[in-house]
Amino acid sequence: MPIQDAITAYQQAIANFEQKNQEAADLRNTRLPELTSRLNANRLSMDSAQSAMRNAISDADYDMAKQTFQQAEAAYADCAQLITNVEAKIKSWREFGLKEHQTRITELGRTMWQLKQAEVMAALPAELPTELRIGLQKLMTINSMQGGVGDGYYGSRVNKIYGQVEPEELTATRNALLAEMGL
Repeated sequence: MPIQDAITAYQQAIANFEQKNQEAADLRNTRLPELTSRLNANRLSMDSAQSAMRNAISDADYDMAKQTFQQAEAAYADCAQLITNVEAKIKSWREFGLKEHQTRITELGRTMWQLKQAEVMAALPAELPTELRIGLQKLMTINSMQGGVGDGYYGSRVNKIYGQVEPEELTATRNALLAEMGL
């Protein structure tokens, strides 16, 4: 996979995550309170229609109150079902969608940085000067002979010889890499 495709896939995954996360937030912060308010209003309409049915003295008044009650009851049931649906959608996002999207972003980010690392490694000289190569090999070998992992821990020893990179340089390098990749 070309690095630009990996960057694009990573950016799309982040955009998709942000969109889905915003949808869930809108459901939780806007739609659910709106439906709850409608449910309460429908409950009041049902109570009012029931009261009108109890106080009706003519057939026409009773039938009209009964019809109003049935409409309010149907609206109440519909609204209750919508609330159940919205709550299920929010729960599904929290339990499955959120983690799935975060995992996807992590995987795509890892792939993107592995490709970038390969690109940077390809730009390095094909061979190191013999003295430097042998010195690094010795450091790795000595470390592994002490019970450590050969190529995993030689960085601190190299830093002892050549000095550590300044944090400002690391920040500048990080920002340059991100800018180079359009992130």
